[in-house]
Amino acid sequence: MKKSNVLLSGIILSILITGLIIFSQSNFTIYTQSLSFEIHSINLHKKSLTPHIPIIVNGDSDFHDYDFPGNGSPDSPYLIEGYSIIDSASADGIVVENTTKHFIVRNCYIEVNGDGLRVKNISNGTAVIADNQFRGCDSDAIVVVYADFTIVANNTGLEDHTGLRISYCDGVYANNNTFVGGSPVEYICASGIYASYCDYITLINNSIDDFNRGIFTRDTSNSIIAKNTILSSKEYGGIYLFQNSDNNLIINNTVLNNSAYDGIRLYDCDDNEITYNIVKNNNGYGCSLMSGSRNNIAHHNNFINNGYGLSQGYASSSLNTWYQIEINEGNFWSDWDGSGSYAISGSDSFDLYPLGEPVVSEPVIPTISFSFPSFIWIILFIASVTCFTFVVPRKRKVFSY
Repeated sequence: MKKSNVLLSGIILSILITGLIIFSQSNFTIYTQSLSFEIHSINLHKKSLTPHIPIIVNGDSDFHDYDFPGNGSPDSPYLIEGYSIIDSASADGIVVENTTKHFIVRNCYIEVNGDGLRVKNISNGTAVIADNQFRGCDSDAIVVVYADFTIVANNTGLEDHTGLRISYCDGVYANNNTFVGGSPVEYICASGIYASYCDYITLINNSIDDFNRGIFTRDTSNSIIAKNTILSSKEYGGIYLFQNSDNNLIINNTVLNNSAYDGIRLYDCDDNEITYNIVKNNNGYGCSLMSGSRNNIAHHNNFINNGYGLSQGYASSSLNTWYQIEINEGNFWSDWDGSGSYAISGSDSFDLYPLGEPVVSEPVIPTISFSFPSFIWIILFIASVTCFTFVVPRKRKVFSY
């Protein structure tokens, strides 16, 4: 066998093994830094930004129309930064659609009548949206659609219809964003963060104030909602999981002073875990599991001064659990009389092991990890066969005439 064939086979195998190792370790890391800002006291400013007309990129070639630094590679993404876009006539501020190139949008100020910044139908993991400021966007401040593994971090929005909208995405990571509502025109769906038809997204360390709904999900599963602060929601409560939002973890959030409905509400959602949250002074229930929501578990939450005077919890089905089964510990209810179980309204449900003191321990927040897609194994198999044909000596065929 020729040495070149052996060398080629070794190179192919090394590349595949290295790629698989990198892929297997490419989990999102969940940062657990504490909140360092006060809601309702954010200060939007335009800094020393460059005034610019709205930026519309529809396809890779359009990047060349704007003299952005970078070349669109992973090591040198296009940089869209330092612009002030204020346009009362324009529908949208920055739009990037139908692209495969890597890009970063950062340190921009956007005030428009439509979407502030929208990315749609872009290649996986090619977009970072960070350190931008939005004000008075009549549609949404940030929109992420068909844009898997986009990172949205450290953005601020004031008086926008919705702060962040995520749809038809996997693996989006939204961290440390601040959205304050108060838009002059608010619709019932106005939300701090709105996620629909998504999987494996992470919403962590975000701060939301004065929207109709704080965090709202629909058909969004296998996700983490953690360490968010949600204040003064006006309709449907602070954290609202709706229809087929299943197998999510709602952990270590603070939900306060919602003027209507519930602190945490699930509607037709199954297999979610609600734990280590502080839910206080909400006009509705502290936690409400509605319309056939089943197999959900709530434990080690602090429910304080919520509800309609009967119970701080509600469940339409008895097929939910209000304590951690492994250690027989439930939730802290500020109105529990100290003896027996705690009754849950709506069905024959009880927290059998209510806690006598508020929960003060800090939970460990897990990361989201991803298994190899099937096509990775197919590639590995094909490559292995290819390497085998290079390495194994071939017998000469004997032909008879």
